[in-house]
Formats: sequence, structure tokens, C-alpha cells
Amino acid sequence: MIEETEGFVVGRLDHLCILRTRAPMSVASVDAFYAGVLAMSEEFSEPLVTLVIPGARRPTTSTEVRSRVKAVWPKILERSTATAIWIRQGSFAGAIQRSIASTITLLIRGSAAIKICSSAEAATAFMIARRSTAPATTQDWTPVLDQFATAFDPTGVQP
Repeated sequence: MIEETEGFVVGRLDHLCILRTRAPMSVASVDAFYAGVLAMSEEFSEPLVTLVIPGARRPTTSTEVRSRVKAVWPKILERSTATAIWIRQGSFAGAIQRSIASTITLLIRGSAAIKICSSAEAATAFMIARRSTAPATTQDWTPVLDQFATAFDPTGVQP
């Protein structure tokens, strides 16, 4: 665990930096995730993979948060080979969130691959396939990511 607050958790697993929000994304959560990526990129010589797991059921962002994401996200992408955004909701609201996230990612410039996922398996397979060194397998990471997402779910309920 890198940092935990009421609104978000930043964690790490091997060369993976994870942001799990419990509320709509905030400037503090964006900055903490960026700080985690910076710290890990100094520790490891090869690029990281990153994962964002939004926890808000109806995520909204302020102009201030959107500006911060726009400023910081390219710097995160410079230090990673891939970013997965795992939207856990399987409902219609989750489908809309995945659609909006997909549209937003088209506007973000960077060399790292970005994918919107609906399961731990899809996120894990995507990230591991893009690692420069791959000691982990999907069988290693998938249950751990599922446990991490569930443990820090703001509602305590599986999607």
C-alpha cells in the first residue's frame, strides 16, 4: 500500500501501480497516483503498468480535477507501457462509464497503450501482455486484483 485515505487507495503489486477510488476522482487522488508512479519508476528501471479502478457509482469530475488529469496523465503515460481502466459495474451505468472513458482516452496523447476493461481477467491480460518483463501471469494477478478492488469497494458490494 502506498497511500490510503477515505476517498482513494493507491497500491502496488510488482511493477503495477493501482489507483482505487472510493468516491469521484479528486485532485488529491490524481496527485497521489502520480506520486506513486514517480516513486515506483525511480525504483524500477523498466516502465510500469498502471491500473485505475473507479469506485464511484456515478463518477463526476470537477473542472479542477479534469485540468489536473490533463496535466498529469501524459507524465504517467511516459513512465508506463500500459494503463488499464477497470470499470467493475456490469450494469447499464457501467456500460455508459466504459463508453465515456473510451472517448476520453482518445483525447489523451501518449505512447502507452490504454484499455477500458470490465473484468479483472481482461485488465490483467492486457497489462501483462504489455510488460517489458513478465514474471507474473494472469493467474497470479487476477485474484489479487479482484481482492484489492473488493476490499476497497466504497459500497462493500460486488458489482
